[in-house]
Amino acid sequence: MQNNKPLYLAFIAVFLILFPLARFCGWLDMNTMTLWGRYFCFAIAAIGVDLIWGYTGIMTMCHAFFFCLGAYAMGMFMTLANLPAGQVVPDFMTWNQVETLPFSGFRSKPFRVLLFLGFW
Repeated sequence: MQNNKPLYLAFIAVFLILFPLARFCGWLDMNTMTLWGRYFCFAIAAIGVDLIWGYTGIMTMCHAFFFCLGAYAMGMFMTLANLPAGQVVPDFMTWNQVETLPFSGFRSKPFRVLLFLGFW
């Protein structure tokens, strides 16, 4: 087994010491720092899925819930974002004689802001 201690120390030096120092000195843009932070958040989620789902073969209910919630929210958003002008509901709802959205939270601006902040 290889000794990975120098690799860990280099990782700590770059991301915990040099990045904040470069940001403080003005050499690094805030957008770059935010982007790296987002990458690390996704990496933490990926490691969680890998550890639970990959090694044990068990998909936790929490992972399943968030997969389903994310797929539903994205599907509703994309469907409502691509409606022609003047059309209130998607075509499949019109075919089934549904004239209003069952949950019109996607149309209200405060709900969209809260949804955005929750997923940010």
